[in-house]
Amino acid sequence: MTSSWRSPRLWVHLLVLRPLLQLVFGITVVGRENLRGLDRFVLAANHNSHLDVLLLYAILPPTHVLRTSAVAARDYFGRFPWLVATLEYLFRPVWVDRVRKDTDTVAEIVQRLDEGRSIIIFPEGTRGAPGRMEEFKTGVGRVLAARSNIPVVPVHLLGPERSFPRHASFPLPLWNHVTVGPPQLLRGERHEITTTLQNA
Repeated sequence: MTSSWRSPRLWVHLLVLRPLLQLVFGITVVGRENLRGLDRFVLAANHNSHLDVLLLYAILPPTHVLRTSAVAARDYFGRFPWLVATLEYLFRPVWVDRVRKDTDTVAEIVQRLDEGRSIIIFPEGTRGAPGRMEEFKTGVGRVLAARSNIPVVPVHLLGPERSFPRHASFPLPLWNHVTVGPPQLLRGERHEITTTLQNA
């Protein structure tokens, strides 16, 4: 862990991205303590904006920043090679292609968890309408069913749907609220797990 503190990537998060987010948008976090003491976890959040992943990385304990991967859509970001390179550097994503669907994203997520990494996932699968949570896909249920010993942490984001809504060209400097729920161990069939998580 000592070597991770020497990583430039960590300091980009801590000294550039976090202060910039706080300065431009503002972040209020409730329940940050629910992430403390966890070795690894699946962080599941609602999804309305490209700001979402930045906000979620901003609330991670520093020791988890380099050990956390976000699930991202290659079919969207892959149109811009410079953006793919930037996301690779910052977030070490698990790429999912929602068009071709020729890779087993769940298997890759499980592999990352087995390697000791945490995962950020948006169970809706894509950015929904502002302020409205869409029905969760069962992929998150498959992951949690496969690794029922790994806690899932439900997170609710309020504000990104106004700060940087879908189809907006530029973000607006509006305040954002992040509510972190208590970690849960969910067991059962994937559909049951998915429904329980969505309710949480």
